[in-house]
Amino acid sequence: MADARASIPLLYFKPKEEVHTRASSSSSSESVKIEVDETDSNFTSLLQRGARDGNVGAMEKLLERSPEIVNAADTDGFTALHYAAKYGHVKAVELLLNKGAMPDVAGRDQFTPLHVTAKYCRPLALLHAAPTERSAVSLFIDASAHSGATCRLTTADVTTAIVNLLVHHGADVNANDAYGMTPLHHAAMKANEPAASTLLKHGAYVNAKAMKGTTPLLTACVHGSDDIIQMLLSNGADTSETDNRMNSVYHIAAQHGRSDTLKLLLRHGGQSGEKLLWMSNNEGKTPLRMAVDGNHPDTVSTILQLKPASGSSLEEYVEAFLCLRFLSF
Repeated sequence: MADARASIPLLYFKPKEEVHTRASSSSSSESVKIEVDETDSNFTSLLQRGARDGNVGAMEKLLERSPEIVNAADTDGFTALHYAAKYGHVKAVELLLNKGAMPDVAGRDQFTPLHVTAKYCRPLALLHAAPTERSAVSLFIDASAHSGATCRLTTADVTTAIVNLLVHHGADVNANDAYGMTPLHHAAMKANEPAASTLLKHGAYVNAKAMKGTTPLLTACVHGSDDIIQMLLSNGADTSETDNRMNSVYHIAAQHGRSDTLKLLLRHGGQSGEKLLWMSNNEGKTPLRMAVDGNHPDTVSTILQLKPASGSSLEEYVEAFLCLRFLSF
């Protein structure tokens, strides 16, 4: 069933109040044990529901009674740790890891909690942490940025803290999902700058290739922001890498009409970048041809301001080709 509070399909969860009431109202070990083991049609446990809602108190009670459920998975293979990470609940993530949650457990599409954090971690609201609640975060982000009796946490703080917690407990920053994508690929795809920055600090391979040959930089040129692209370039991303169809970052940027991205790549690549700008993919298409086919006049104009590396004959061909196609703009 579609999750109304996020962009991906997820399981139905009952409200936090019900999780708390049912977990805390039972007086005997037997009755709590029954509720701990109870699942819905997707085998979603009370612990997973509590993790999704950030209901740490209920989670503690459930784990005290039945610690073995910490790594229980639903029908999609997702554990409570996946849900706590996805919804940005730092205290819940810390609790689960301290109780033995596996940091690299893989769910549907081989998503680990780091993949989930990089792709989906968007806390439902800015968090306000009282002094007694700060320990989970202050250990894993720059405490100097949050002085005073009360701490206001941003989405960036939460994402950074969760990535740091997972890595601190042994999560693999270069783990591949079912498509060969690393957490950095997903951070680049979703323009998740805090996740990307923290993953890179922990040794994420900036030029990792997924099954289709895409690197995080190639992925960012399709989906991400120029800020993410600049971050990847500053950390050694190779603009000469191509996907399995021999598309370079210049092909991808031109295909999607991303003129500013193209300029950024060219500033970084210099003369070698200009040379790559005139290379063909395995369909014989240059970035210019892809910009024309995509009806992106601004991008065409950007490319035409440069001299073709192959000489004037290619330049004359390009100008003639554009005359034939210009009415399509």
